[in-house]
Amino acid sequence: MTPKVGRVDPKSNHRTVMALDQENISSYIQPDAYVSPTAVVIGNVTMNNHAAAFPNVVLRGDLGSVWMGAHNVIEEGTVVVATPEFDVECGAWVHIGKGSILTGCTIGPACVIGAGCVIEEGAKMGLFTRLEPKSVLRSGDEIPEKEVWGGNPARFVRTITGDESYDTQMLIERFYDNTYQYMREFLPYGAQYLEKERLIKANKWSPPPPSPSQ
Repeated sequence: MTPKVGRVDPKSNHRTVMALDQENISSYIQPDAYVSPTAVVIGNVTMNNHAAAFPNVVLRGDLGSVWMGAHNVIEEGTVVVATPEFDVECGAWVHIGKGSILTGCTIGPACVIGAGCVIEEGAKMGLFTRLEPKSVLRSGDEIPEKEVWGGNPARFVRTITGDESYDTQMLIERFYDNTYQYMREFLPYGAQYLEKERLIKANKWSPPPPSPSQ
């Protein structure tokens, strides 16, 4: 039985991974990294081995660079934006919870960012640190190594002790099975725009004319 394939909308111009400046500014995504078809990766973005960007994630490297380390998990609805003054750099084994907003910040290895957090320009999280859900880490603030912060504005809550600092790796590894399944099932990076280009080359579709105001 031939599987059904959804109809391609030729009006769609969505590209999950988008280069800038006539392809001179482009993203680098490792073959074993996962980018959801509904995520958006723009410009100077690097995703290292086994990193995963889940549905509706936005990684914007149009004003600066975004570096996502190996084994990073970026959950649904997260927005990561570099600025002209501050790049974004996330070390390995970082877990970013749903709906968080990261702007021009530095995240050390093995950090956990709770759902709905806001991390402002110039803020930093040290090695093995955690930010509690819905917290706001203000511009210029820095979380020292092995500390948990929370609140708005975020402040010290407690110190991470014992094996707790290594729980991040176990948390991230739980996502692997789903990630590999998604990679097998989904078309790479959302291939709809490729079908649109094929129709244009075959003279089966042409872009609509400009609006009268243009």
